[in-house]
Amino acid sequence: MISAGRSGRMSKTSFFFSSCVVVAFFVGLPYDPIGVAIAYAACNLMLFVPVLWYSTRRMPVDMFNILNVIKHPILASLGVGISFIAFKLCLPTLSTGINGLANGFFGTVRVYLVICCILAGGLIPIAELIVLVSHMFRRDYEQASLQPQC
Repeated sequence: MISAGRSGRMSKTSFFFSSCVVVAFFVGLPYDPIGVAIAYAACNLMLFVPVLWYSTRRMPVDMFNILNVIKHPILASLGVGISFIAFKLCLPTLSTGINGLANGFFGTVRVYLVICCILAGGLIPIAELIVLVSHMFRRDYEQASLQPQC
């Protein structure tokens, strides 16, 4: 907002958001650290869309542009969170050998979700990166072999 000349709007938004966080801390204090963490998370969750809307109102970049950019990391976070909860629910009922297999499976699912959801094209950018790196090393090898030896 500063680069768009809207520092006044930024200060109003920051003051409002900070005051709501302080109130959330006081609401969560009687419930120890877990209560404070839940109150802070709930405050952030409730204020995300209104603050984003107010911050981008009458700006060249609107709220939907920002949400479109962050949708893949949000989906990855939700997928990993659901995988973690599923693992935690299954953990007490599994024997030791199966526990290791389940840990490996859920860990692989988490990594796969992060790769596929954060990267907009899924596994295609990773394949392109591998090809580019292999071409880099190949060129270096060919250039080194063309240089005269002293």
